[in-house]
Amino acid sequence: MSRNLVAGAVLLLITLAHVVSAQEPSPSPFPTWKDEIAKGYLPYHQLRAEDFPINDEAHPKIAFWLQPFAHQFWHCVLKPASNGFVYAYVTERVVFSGFDKNLSARNSKFREMKAFLPYIQAIFDIGELHARKYAALKPGELPSGQGETFEKARAQLDDRLRAMSQTKAWDAQKEIDE
Repeated sequence: MSRNLVAGAVLLLITLAHVVSAQEPSPSPFPTWKDEIAKGYLPYHQLRAEDFPINDEAHPKIAFWLQPFAHQFWHCVLKPASNGFVYAYVTERVVFSGFDKNLSARNSKFREMKAFLPYIQAIFDIGELHARKYAALKPGELPSGQGETFEKARAQLDDRLRAMSQTKAWDAQKEIDE
C-alpha cells in the first residue's frame, strides 16, 4: 500500500441543521436514535474493521474514509415585539452524533485496516468530543434571530445556527489536523 494512499485518509465532520418550528400549537417530536440508525447513522462506538465496507469507487485514491456526523434538531419560538420586529429563539434542541455508515468506506487494496483502527478511533474520538461539547450548549448559549417577519426571523436563526455548527466542525477538524 503506497504511503500516499494511507496519508490521504481524511475526515470531514459534517454538521447538519434540521429545523422543527415551534410555531404550531404542539411541535412535532424530535427524531430518536432508532430513526437515525434506520438511516445509517450509528451512535459513537469502538470502531471495527467491519464498520468500513469495501467501496473502491467512494474514495479511490485513499485507503479509508471515516465519516462522522452530527445532526441537530430544534424547536424555536417566534415572538413579535412592539418595535415591529419578530424574534426567534431556540427553546429545545437535540444533537445526535456518531458514525455515518453510509459514507465511511475502505479501499479493497488496503489490507491494514485493523492496524490502523487505533489511529482512526483517535480521529473519531476527537470529532465526538467536539460534537458532545456542542450538544451540551443550552438554548440561552445559542444564537437568536430577528427580522421584519416570522419567516425572516426564522431564516436568520437558521443561518446563525448553521454558521455556529460550521465553526464547531472546523474547530474539530483543526484539532484533528494538529
